[in-house]
Amino acid sequence: NDIYLNDLSAINWITGTPKAGYEIRKWTPHVFNGILDGNGHMIYGLYVDTDPVSYTQGYSNAARGAGLVSMDRGSDWGWVSFKNLGMDKVYVDSANCSAAFVGTVSNKDNTKIYFESCYLGSDVTLKGYSVGGFLGGGGTGNVKHGVKVRNSVSLVTRMTAACGKTGAFYGDVWGN
Repeated sequence: NDIYLNDLSAINWITGTPKAGYEIRKWTPHVFNGILDGNGHMIYGLYVDTDPVSYTQGYSNAARGAGLVSMDRGSDWGWVSFKNLGMDKVYVDSANCSAAFVGTVSNKDNTKIYFESCYLGSDVTLKGYSVGGFLGGGGTGNVKHGVKVRNSVSLVTRMTAACGKTGAFYGDVWGN
């Protein structure tokens, strides 16, 4: 069955504003590694609104990325795979990198992240320092060699990035 994290009528999905009389459940992203196979199901109603963090560079260690899962940039994460999973009715607002699936990944060369047969709908609002539909940002090593997207679709168009870097699949790439 599909997963509903919030009452879909409780939130204005463009502004992220809860409607009067409704209680919303805020999602707290955590580090994850392994395989998340949705078996063709959808997740609806993901709502992430992190507290602003003050920093001079978008990739400060003071903040993690935000999305369904997050990644602390300095750790040796390993790999993660999303398969056969869709998301819609998503709102993510973060002071750091944000995305519907993964906020950010470390710049370790051995980090691998795969998206296979994943879908991101059009009723999605993403805000952050750098913003991508599937991945908000990552270091050069892993984005060049370790991020793979296959048979997946991103229809997201509502993205606002403080650094001006947005993308349907991933936002910012940094490093040397």
